[in-house]
Amino acid sequence: MLFIFIMECVIKVVVFGPSPYWRDGFNRVDAVVTVLCTLSVAVQYSIAAAAQGHEDESSWSLSVTMGFLVGVSIRSIRFIRILRFLKPFWRVLATLRSIIPLLARIGAVLGIMLYISAIIGMEAFAGRLSMDDPNVQGSAYGHSAQQSMTFDTFMHSIVVQFALLMVTRSPIMMEGILAAEQSWWPLIFFGVFYVVMVIVATNVLVALILQGYSSRFSREVKRGDGLCEAWEHLCCVA
Repeated sequence: MLFIFIMECVIKVVVFGPSPYWRDGFNRVDAVVTVLCTLSVAVQYSIAAAAQGHEDESSWSLSVTMGFLVGVSIRSIRFIRILRFLKPFWRVLATLRSIIPLLARIGAVLGIMLYISAIIGMEAFAGRLSMDDPNVQGSAYGHSAQQSMTFDTFMHSIVVQFALLMVTRSPIMMEGILAAEQSWWPLIFFGVFYVVMVIVATNVLVALILQGYSSRFSREVKRGDGLCEAWEHLCCVA
């Protein structure tokens, strides 16, 4: 099988020439995989030759087996060539590439909102989640061993914002802060964060991503069918 791979690469280089052959991304994958497979086979034969007459033949045979598995794994990369014929797959990739600027803007907005929330949390609750406080020890925060989740520093506060965004640890953090403050006012912070970040912001951002992806994907499909170019030409003529 390796011989067939090598002959395929050699024939393509002879027919197309070195430069046109290397410009094709799939040909580059074939060439790299073929070279790695050849090296793998050479290493396997070297290990097998060195294992003959060796006292610890079991370890050598294990090395040969591992080398064989590595070679087979490398050769399986050639199946990537099948993607050349999957047009829907390339349309999805083209769509994702086209919405990268949209994703960057959405990520920037979410980052700014988390930054503001982290600063507010650090200013309000820094040093409050101390395990020296018996109230904190007796809360769910103290029993769940979440001592690393604090508002003491900006980085810790950012981590807490992501944990609150996932909702799963929100009750634990909220109970710990309520126990430390012995007041109900921290509910304002957690309530506003849940409404603004979890309910409103994340849903709006997801909707924007889906809308952008849907419109871009439709455009890619039309472009693939040649309809988009025809429409642009008609608009220019008009």
